[in-house]
Amino acid sequence: MPDDGVISWINPLAGPGDASDAVAAAFLAAVNGLRPSDLVINRLYGASQRVVACLQARGLLSPHAGRWGSAVGGGAVGRCTAIQIEALPPTADLFLPLVSDADSETPAAALACLARAVVETGLGRAVPRPDGRAIVLRLEDLPIALLPVCRQGARLLVPGRDPEGLPQWVEHDPGAEVACLRRLDHLEGPRPRRLLCLLKAWRVRNRVPVSGYALEILVGAYFQSTRTPAGLPLLFEMFMAWARDALPGAFALPGASRRLFLGKGLQGATVSAYWRCVRARHLAASGEVGPASAVWRDLLGPVFPRLPETLPA
Repeated sequence: MPDDGVISWINPLAGPGDASDAVAAAFLAAVNGLRPSDLVINRLYGASQRVVACLQARGLLSPHAGRWGSAVGGGAVGRCTAIQIEALPPTADLFLPLVSDADSETPAAALACLARAVVETGLGRAVPRPDGRAIVLRLEDLPIALLPVCRQGARLLVPGRDPEGLPQWVEHDPGAEVACLRRLDHLEGPRPRRLLCLLKAWRVRNRVPVSGYALEILVGAYFQSTRTPAGLPLLFEMFMAWARDALPGAFALPGASRRLFLGKGLQGATVSAYWRCVRARHLAASGEVGPASAVWRDLLGPVFPRLPETLPA
C-alpha cells in the first residue's frame, strides 16, 4: 500500500490471455447498444416542440417562468442519460410552467387541467403516469411525459409526494441536475454516464424497485464519496459494493432542500448484483469468458454480447 494510505485499484480481471480486454469490450458494446440513436432523440425533441406550441396557442403556459422560459425538456432525455431497450423509445419529460400558482391549485387539479388541454388541442389522449406526477402522451410511437410546473415566490415546483406518500408540490430544478452531471463529466470523463447506462439496463432487466432518476442521484453520490476504478466491469461491481453499504439512506437532490430516501428493497437488489458480479469476475479471470458473459447477460439483458466459451490462446 502506498505511504499516503490511498488504496491503488488493481484490476482482478487482468491475467493470462485477453480475457480482460474481451470483457471490457463487451461492456462498452453494451453501453453503445443502450444509447438512443440521434434520429430518435431528434424526433423526441421535435414532438416536444409541437406539444409546447399547441399548449402555448391555447394560453395555458405562462410566458414568464423566470430562467426556465415557457417550457423545459428535462428527464433522462434532457440530461442525455436515457437508454433505449430494443425498439422502445425513451420517454421525454416536458416541464410546463402553468399560468396558475401552487397556492391556488393542487397537483391533481393541475394535471387534470393539463390533460383536458391536451385533448382540446387535438394532440390525443394523455394517461396518468403510474407515479401520479405526470401525464403521458404518445405522438406516434414517441412517449412524452407532461409535468405541470407552478411558481411559489422564487421557487419552481412540480407534482410530488410528501414523506407519508400524499400528493404535494415539491421543488425541482432540471438546470441544477444538468449542472451536476456536467461537473461529473468534467471530473470523471465518460465513466459516470456509461455506468448509468448499465445500471438502468440492470434496473429494467431485474425489475429493481428504483427509478432511473434515483440511480442518477446514487451515481453522483458514489463518485463524490470514494475513489472509483477505471474499467467498466470493476466500476459496475464496485458501485454495487458501495451501494450495498450506503443503503438504506437519504441522498441530496440537486437544487432542492429535500432529500431522496432509498430503502432496503434497493439494498437487497445491490447485494444480489454484487455477488453475481464477483462470480462473473472469477469465471472470466480463469478464462471462462462464455459462462462469465452469461452471468452479465442475466444482469444486463441481451444487450450484453455473448462471448465464446474460452478465448483462443
